[in-house]
Amino acid sequence: MGRHEAQPATFDAVVSDYVTGRARELVRQFDYMEAQPVELQELFDLNTWCGQAVEILRELTRDA
Repeated sequence: MGRHEAQPATFDAVVSDYVTGRARELVRQFDYMEAQPVELQELFDLNTWCGQAVEILRELTRDA
């Protein structure tokens, strides 16, 4: 059996993995918020969440 050397990650690949992970986390946060009773949904900081989502969308579309 031969060994396979791990390829060094490029900066773009690292950024892509980070952005994808952050996007998934934001979706999880939003899904969690929607599953809460209305009274608890009001505690969710939608402005902060939207700001974070916009940052991720900018990163995902920067080369588009």
